Amino acid sequence: MKLSAPVHELRSRAKTLRQQQGITHTEALDIIARQEGYSAWSLLISRVSDTTPSSLADVQHCLQPGELILLGARPQMGKTLFACSLAASVLQEADQQVWIFSLAETVQGLQHRILANLPDKTLPANCIIDCDDAICADYIIAKVNNTIRQGDLILIDYLQILDEVRTKPSLQIQVEKLRTFARNTGCIMVFIAQIDRKVLNRESVIPTRRDVRLPNPLDLNLFDRALLLHRNSQSPADIEVLMEGTAAHRFTCRHDAGTHRVY
Repeated sequence: MKLSAPVHELRSRAKTLRQQQGITHTEALDIIARQEGYSAWSLLISRVSDTTPSSLADVQHCLQPGELILLGARPQMGKTLFACSLAASVLQEADQQVWIFSLAETVQGLQHRILANLPDKTLPANCIIDCDDAICADYIIAKVNNTIRQGDLILIDYLQILDEVRTKPSLQIQVEKLRTFARNTGCIMVFIAQIDRKVLNRESVIPTRRDVRLPNPLDLNLFDRALLLHRNSQSPADIEVLMEGTAAHRFTCRHDAGTHRVY
């Protein structure tokens, strides 16, 4: 069944309805779902999630509460910008929080990328950016534990340096702990990851999950999906995306160098 409006607009309607009628957010979402022909919001979202994405805007509606997502690419392929564009897309949904934990970027740099993808160019209060050197699984959980809700997004930048400091637990232990936390809270975690340069030596340079650079051991099956990016130097505006999950699916996003947007 075709929706009368994109999911983010339906969420906005639910937010308005909640404020007007003094009902809970869940009740408002279920009312909107019934207007669209579904018995509950969860059913509407599950049907939307069954579709395959054709743009970055579609990606967030394919992700499920509790999932761990691997977002990988070689340098200069646009993986951080892609992640920030995804974060901006989530921020435009009603009542969703976005946490960004980065060991590689600055707060100002991440803000700039996100603001480029927000129509009013104002960073909302529900976007929290943390670039502390102490970032690890325990740090992240402690920071978000009291406020995290189902459907909130946690973006981690980036996977391979979570255990770079030897006093921190191993990468395997940290990802296992974060996976358990995501399952228990229903939040969605996206890990930016580096891709090994060996991918450049073969005919197909679009990476797969097997190409993730692993200086330390990690079971990549802990991730529910992978988004692997590649940008051809002959067509730099096109970002090819391979989504690996229960099945593989390819689509293309556009990178606007002038506005620093991905869509």
